[in-house]
Amino acid sequence: MIKDVPAVWRNNPVVVNELRSRMRGRRTFLLLTAHLVLLSILVFIIYITVYQETQISNAYYYSGSFQRALEASSTLGKAIFYGTVTLLLFVVTLIGPAFTAGAIVSEKERQTYDLLVITALSPKAIIGGKLSAILVFMGLLVLATLPFQSMAFFLGGVAFTEIILSVGLLLLTALLFCSLGLYVSTFARSVTIANMINYAFVIPMLLGVPFMAFLTGILSSGFFFERFFNGLPYLPAAAITYGILFFLSINPLSMAVTSEIFIQETGSYFFSVEKFFDFNIPIVAPWLIFTVFSLVMSAIFIRAAVRRVERVPHK
Repeated sequence: MIKDVPAVWRNNPVVVNELRSRMRGRRTFLLLTAHLVLLSILVFIIYITVYQETQISNAYYYSGSFQRALEASSTLGKAIFYGTVTLLLFVVTLIGPAFTAGAIVSEKERQTYDLLVITALSPKAIIGGKLSAILVFMGLLVLATLPFQSMAFFLGGVAFTEIILSVGLLLLTALLFCSLGLYVSTFARSVTIANMINYAFVIPMLLGVPFMAFLTGILSSGFFFERFFNGLPYLPAAAITYGILFFLSINPLSMAVTSEIFIQETGSYFFSVEKFFDFNIPIVAPWLIFTVFSLVMSAIFIRAAVRRVERVPHK
């Protein structure tokens, strides 16, 4: 089935046209170059900062012992990995909706939308072609950073499984926000309005949810929960735990942080039993919840976009 994918793309003129117009222009080259330069600067700053701190620590505590050198290398690898993934999450989340905002509404502004929908292509093929071309470029942005993540792997502190998970979750994030932007593009009256609607949803979700998660974490570990939720029965305690876990898992940033904490604390990538409210409650990894949430929401947005692209009947 994988071998048939390129053939399907070649048989869809929307994909071919979108890829040609997107990949052949100077804009794509400049954007990819700026992306890699920005990431290189970030990695360089992280490397210099962590290296200097570890050198000072080595000289003060261990006089450059081999064990300390290994710990310093592991710290450096983790810092590069966390910094790279965080920047990529921001890039994918902010650029994806911008690229898809004009996918359909720009056709209407150029007065080519009617010509597009009266062709033999189905609405599903039109939406699929627009989305596929954008996801190819977003995938290119993610895969172009693999050398930086490989650097983190060889420095230590990061498992190969974590790198694979990070790439997969970044692609899922791109699918989610590109699907949102594509759906908005089907009913917005202009590209500017489409971008405004997209970022009215994206920015509060991207920045507001982590802030609420941070506030929830402070409350959950302090006097508030001890006073108001002490002595809860099992079912309400489990419901509150699962509600907080779901809330933390639907945002890319908080999901990445909580997933890393989950992996480091439990030693498992998928499932664990942890103590909450004096009960041992089974929980799944936040990245699994995000995966299901992203696939379901993306399917809903894509389906809604297909339904809005109405075919003009032939006379």
